[in-house]
Amino acid sequence: MRKKLGVVEGTPFKCHVAYDPDTGNIGIARPGEVNVGDEVSPASFDGKRYYASVRGFISKHGVRLGKYVYIERQNNWYAFRYQADEAAPRRSRKTD
Repeated sequence: MRKKLGVVEGTPFKCHVAYDPDTGNIGIARPGEVNVGDEVSPASFDGKRYYASVRGFISKHGVRLGKYVYIERQNNWYAFRYQADEAAPRRSRKTD
């Protein structure tokens, strides 16, 4: 993911973090690549382990804890889905 975002190894960086309550997906995007309000501040990721403190974000949105997997890039947002949801078998539509 670091390479997809264009982050130089060992360098701290900032990304916007978003939550879609309809899908339960988490999105991340680089500042300047997406339109967000002026009141929105990007999360700061360290250059050692590429971690960011998002405790307040998780509490505010009720995000499920666990592993999320990358699913797609749309409108410059990288989307991640809860791994258990992604691994669940999909129901196919019945055709008559």
